[in-house]
Amino acid sequence: IGSGYVTPISGDFGVDGVVLSKNGNVLIQCKHTKKLTNDAIQQIISGKIVYEKELNVKFDKLIVITTTNDMSNEVYEFPEKYNKEIEIYTRKDLAEMLTKNKTKYSEIIEKSKRYSIEELRKEVKYKITN
Repeated sequence: IGSGYVTPISGDFGVDGVVLSKNGNVLIQCKHTKKLTNDAIQQIISGKIVYEKELNVKFDKLIVITTTNDMSNEVYEFPEKYNKEIEIYTRKDLAEMLTKNKTKYSEIIEKSKRYSIEELRKEVKYKITN
């Protein structure tokens, strides 16, 4: 079991969510768009570099979540290039997951609390010492 954090609306280096877990750390990027392009993939890869350096932890998985089912051809190539380190979830995937796993809004978000890199650093330090 781990902890999940939502990053600030801007200045998040292409990362919208951070999951810190003994089973592997995850970075998440969410895109509300008509067509997912490789820019989203490149942003989360760049974000991984920043977050690993700033938090001094390794991120094993990168996830891009999008509200569209339409993706550019380049997007399909990226997971193969990065040994499936990147997972992409489309609108269809999200609908299937939410249908399968009944979820309430109150279970999804902690009343709009967002964590800066500085706050995440404190969380990482706390988890390491406890």
